[in-house]
Amino acid sequence: SASGASSSEFQYLNLAEISLLRKDVDLALERIEMARILVEKEKLGIFWSRIFYLGGRCDELQGKTEQALKKYTDAINATKNDSEKALAYNNIGLIYLRQTMYEEAMKNLLAAYQINKKLKLYDQLANNSYNLANCLQLQGKLQEALSYAFEALSCDKIGESSMNILEDFRLSVSAANAKECR
Repeated sequence: SASGASSSEFQYLNLAEISLLRKDVDLALERIEMARILVEKEKLGIFWSRIFYLGGRCDELQGKTEQALKKYTDAINATKNDSEKALAYNNIGLIYLRQTMYEEAMKNLLAAYQINKKLKLYDQLANNSYNLANCLQLQGKLQEALSYAFEALSCDKIGESSMNILEDFRLSVSAANAKECR
């Protein structure tokens, strides 16, 4: 039945996510493939975005950034769910950030930030704000970076994460200042 099948897809995708957290890409790929087969068989389009997104994360862990970018873009195009789009935009932005393509990074990180701000998803907004702060700091735009860092702190309700955000940002600024002094 379709409802039983959708439960199976959901379970396979959740197991794939757990496998990714454990950095077991092969097992994650197996689970994504099982979900994909069920989605095709049952014609359940609501799962395509998550299949593409998790596939992109697998590609990233394997260093296949071009494939990851394509799958994240496919995830965005496959869903009407804004929070799913925001996750993909954030990951695209982080790839570009690592490649020091700051303009592309900012565009995608801002897209994720704007969606999560509109949806009031504060845990994701804290993450987006921190990523924007990091991107701006790497460009030497410390005043703007600080503004996003403070927003990350105000969005983040978990004390330990707040300390980590503040400490990470402090260390980033210290490193940037040390480079300028050389």
